[in-house]
Amino acid sequence: MYKVFVMILAVLGTVTIAGANNLPEDIVERIKKVGAVCLVGEPCADKGSVASTGTVTTTAEVGPSTYETYCAVCHNAGVGGAPLLSDQLAWQGRIDDKGIETIYANAIGGIGAMPAMGTCMTCSEDDIRVTIDYMFTQSGVN
Repeated sequence: MYKVFVMILAVLGTVTIAGANNLPEDIVERIKKVGAVCLVGEPCADKGSVASTGTVTTTAEVGPSTYETYCAVCHNAGVGGAPLLSDQLAWQGRIDDKGIETIYANAIGGIGAMPAMGTCMTCSEDDIRVTIDYMFTQSGVN
């Protein structure tokens, strides 16, 4: 029975893969993965993070834009214990106690009341790092 089940799955998988190459373009467009890689030189490259042969480069707007869109709600008011953007001592204390890499990891993976990626599901990990660096600069931490 198990062998028959495995054979049926194999046949279905083959039919599915073969059929995927013949899908109409509008269906392919609707089912494609969310997010795309944008290489330097492509028209989408001026919209934020871009990849250049494996290296991620971010524009100067990523930090401020990401902060205002995803982080400011909590970090301007201290929601859920979030350190205030303007609180240099709180940020410096976190750096001294945990280290910058731990702070990056916590922002990427989430910590306490803060969800993973600070709610920015379209951000790359590098976008989050750039945004944290922007937050440190704004708080007066070097």
